[in-house]
Order: sequence, then C-alpha cells, then structure tokens
Amino acid sequence: MKEPLESIDTIVIKVVAVTGVLAFILGLIYREEIKDILMISFLLCVISYYVGDLVILPLTNNLIATLFDFGIAFLVIWLTGLGFFHADTPVLLVSLVAALFIGVGEYLLHILMQSVLHEQRTE
Repeated sequence: MKEPLESIDTIVIKVVAVTGVLAFILGLIYREEIKDILMISFLLCVISYYVGDLVILPLTNNLIATLFDFGIAFLVIWLTGLGFFHADTPVLLVSLVAALFIGVGEYLLHILMQSVLHEQRTE
C-alpha cells in the first residue's frame, strides 16, 4: 500500500476528474448547486480511492476495480441526488451518465497507477 503523501498525485487527478465530470453534467446541464457537487465529489473520491484504488485494484485487476468505481459512483450520485437535486433533474439518468464518464476516467487512472507502481518496483 502506498503512503498517503506518495498518493497525492493520484488523489488530485481523481478529484479533478470526478469534480469536472460532475460540474459539467450536474452544474452546467442541470444547474445543481456547487455545494452539492463538491459534497458528492468528495464523498465519491474518498470511497473510490480507499476502497477501489487501495484495496480492490491491487487484489484484482483494472476491470474489476473499474466496475466497482462505476457502481459506487452510480450509487453515491443516485442516493445523494434523491435528496439534494432539483425535482426536475432526472436523477437515475444523470447518475448513470456521470458514472459512465467517471468509470472511463477511473479505468485510465488505474492504468496510470499500475504503470507508475510498476516503475517504482523496478527501481
């Protein structure tokens, strides 16, 4: 397991990517509040980093970790959206689309993480 300070690049990339996807879909398209977007992004990044990236990815493979990240993104956005989004926001559709984009980003991030980890092991 990586030390927290060695993981800062991964965390920053994850936060920027997830917040960007949510800001575009929820903020620009559906006009949801920035505080809700940031709360969802923070919650999602914490769960997906500690469970998906530090536990599931090292024990399995990129596909399994990405499926976990997709699932957790969908659930977090959907469940929080039920309580926080405007009544006219299609919560299920928004959750699915955002989770798909986040899943693609996570897949690419896992490739980067695994290549950097491989380089560190060979040094």
